[in-house]
Amino acid sequence: MINFDRAYALHENPFTLESERYEKEKFARLLSLIPQGRIERAIDFGCGLGETTLALSEIALEVIAVDSSAEALRRLLAKIQHRPALQIRLRYARSDAPWPIRPDERASLIVASEVLYYLQPRELETLLSCFESSLVTDGHFITCHYRPKFDDRIRSNREIHDSIVRRETMQLVSSHCSDRYDLLLWRRCTSN
Repeated sequence: MINFDRAYALHENPFTLESERYEKEKFARLLSLIPQGRIERAIDFGCGLGETTLALSEIALEVIAVDSSAEALRRLLAKIQHRPALQIRLRYARSDAPWPIRPDERASLIVASEVLYYLQPRELETLLSCFESSLVTDGHFITCHYRPKFDDRIRSNREIHDSIVRRETMQLVSSHCSDRYDLLLWRRCTSN
């Protein structure tokens, strides 16, 4: 698996996949999928340097930004520490550590962008279970993943989507798929 701390130590922004134009278009599409209405709490899983976290902080009462890179979280903290009005909490998470979201911190929105394809099958299933338990009924889950192959990818987008579809409580609501990325909006419903 990729060493995220090393990647952030070597590059200012190691995950700009293609161009600034591509990233801006993808980011705008992601934000447009977020359902209208009040968001009590949002979780930005794999937050990196916090672009999505900061955008979510404008529409959610609280954002929990989660990443496995201490360096990325350090940089995000530097961005937000002089903005005390923002209700952003940072959490460090690794696949071999306990899930960092408490049961009383269930969210109405979880975003996992450009991260799930780095996980082994068992890690993905465990994480999806954690997402389910941390999402309120009728809460939304957004996944966004780059389509072309690259060296560090472990899972295909299709495998990720199939893993989510197999879960009884997750229902696909909307999607935008291009030749560069797959962006999907899911809703957590009650199980049958």
